[in-house]
Amino acid sequence: MRQTHRSGRDMSQLLADFGHDLPTAAPHAPATKEARLFRHAAQRGPRKTGRGWMPASAPVVPYRMTSDQAPVFWPFIAGPGLPPTGAQMGIDVLSGSAFHFDPIGLVLRDDIPVTNANVMCFGKPGTGKSGTTKAFCLRMVDFGYRILILGDPKDEYERLCHFLGVEPFVLGPGRPARINPLGLGPLAEGWAQLSAQEARNRAAIVFSRWLTLMRALIGSQRIGAERVPFGPSEEAVIKAAADKLLTDNEAPLNIRYLARVTNPGKYSATFVAALAARLADEVCETITKSTTKREGLMREYLLKLKQARRVDGMGRATQPPADGSWNDARQ
Repeated sequence: MRQTHRSGRDMSQLLADFGHDLPTAAPHAPATKEARLFRHAAQRGPRKTGRGWMPASAPVVPYRMTSDQAPVFWPFIAGPGLPPTGAQMGIDVLSGSAFHFDPIGLVLRDDIPVTNANVMCFGKPGTGKSGTTKAFCLRMVDFGYRILILGDPKDEYERLCHFLGVEPFVLGPGRPARINPLGLGPLAEGWAQLSAQEARNRAAIVFSRWLTLMRALIGSQRIGAERVPFGPSEEAVIKAAADKLLTDNEAPLNIRYLARVTNPGKYSATFVAALAARLADEVCETITKSTTKREGLMREYLLKLKQARRVDGMGRATQPPADGSWNDARQ
């Protein structure tokens, strides 16, 4: 005969018989495991059809490499392209590190393959080109940079100049500012204390600038529809004329003659004849009361003047200028 085991009532059932229910706890949800990203694979692959099983193991060879070499095989790893020198300009989007920039400092360093300090800023309107440029100028002042703004058509750099305590030059019709293209500028400082070699070097720079200016001014002129030619011959003439502009006087220089000759015996014969004809023309009508004679003397004066110019244009041996600091600089 089989006996069955009957268990008694527990406390919760006993209280339930008398109308009392114990509070019940919420059942615990079974813990779920996260899906595995990678599953173990046998060295030769799973032994199933079409699952990549191979009878022999692959010849895998381990390699070790530095972080400079790793981007070749794993291109998402990148280090900072430039060293942290100069002003901080932003974030390197490849490495996430701070981006510093010092164009001149990069050129001076031998361990960085940068040979040109020129920088050009491109971008669509409104993308921050001017703001980036002004921020770069403002921050690089602390590193000893000197900023030169050649033109500001939109008045974008005026507030930057005022912040740095610099009053910009405003050029235009009715403006008081002027630019003297023939001025020596800082090259004139301490000229009297320069040695002969240093004076020659500065003079060469000055005359080179003047020659460039004259080339631009003459070449921009027109005679009718044709431009005024300025070739090697014209350049040689201008250069020879500039070499004769020797003076140690301070600006402004009002050049009205090349030399003052006080000895009449040094006058050329053609000049004397032209001068005499001109003087006769001036006093002829007062003395003779005849306009016909004056007209004749005027024609004679113009003829003598033409002959004097022709003779003078044939060229004569030039006299060397007097010794002086400017003359020594041009030797």
